[in-house]
Amino acid sequence: MPLLEAMMLKRSIAASNISPVIEVTEDYDSITYFDSDNVEAISRALLSSLELPSSKVGFKEDKATGWQVFFDNLEAIKKAE
Repeated sequence: MPLLEAMMLKRSIAASNISPVIEVTEDYDSITYFDSDNVEAISRALLSSLELPSSKVGFKEDKATGWQVFFDNLEAIKKAE
C-alpha cells in the first residue's frame, strides 16, 4: 500500500528492485530502485530519490483488472453460493 499511496500523491520513490515492486511501479516515472542486499545501493537510491521530480503520471488504476473488478468478482461468488 505505501507504494500505491506514494504514486497516488505523485511522490518520488526509492524501492527494492524485487519483481512485485517492479510490477506495481513499472509505468511510474519518479522511482529509483535498489538492491536490498547492498547498503551502498540503498543509500544512493535514497539520495537519488530526493532529487527526482514529482511524477507527471501518478497512479493509474487499470479498470479491467482494478479493485472494483476484484470486489465485483467477490460479490458474484457470494451470489453463486
